[in-house]
Amino acid sequence: MINRFIPLLTLAFTFAVFIIAACSPESSAEELESVEKKLQEIRQNEQRLMDLIQNNPQSPDFNVRAIRLVEDYRIFADRYSDHEEAPEMLFRAANLRADGLNEYNKAISMFRRVINEFPESDHAMRSLFLIAYTQGELIGDHDAARKTYQEFLDKYPESELAESAAQMLEFTGRDLESIINQQLD
Repeated sequence: MINRFIPLLTLAFTFAVFIIAACSPESSAEELESVEKKLQEIRQNEQRLMDLIQNNPQSPDFNVRAIRLVEDYRIFADRYSDHEEAPEMLFRAANLRADGLNEYNKAISMFRRVINEFPESDHAMRSLFLIAYTQGELIGDHDAARKTYQEFLDKYPESELAESAAQMLEFTGRDLESIINQQLD
């Protein structure tokens, strides 16, 4: 009867050895090399995009390169979510979606990912502020922006952006004339 279990035990032992080998320092070294290679690739793509902006700001290649860089950032954050650069990469992807590609709703979704996946990072705080800014100033949804600025102030009352958030909360959706009149009173 024991002879029937020997192939099963051999298979289990082989599987355990495979798992242990996969977690070996050599595997970690390979992964570290892969991370560094991906970061280098991202830096090169950032430089290519910056060169394009400086040398030919109206280039039709801008969107293609910007989208590629957004995807590089996102893939890095997804694949290496435990890496210290992951929140930064996702934050950069969201910023590029908003500022470079004018894809505001996609940017907001990515900013929300930063908040949800990296809540303790400084990027979470900045992401919440930029969601409110994008809602109010870029999309024109002033009600949503006011709600998000208030959420920001409730969550980060002592942050370096709290004063700006309070001012934006007060002035979002108001015309310049009413703001000036209020300041003169």
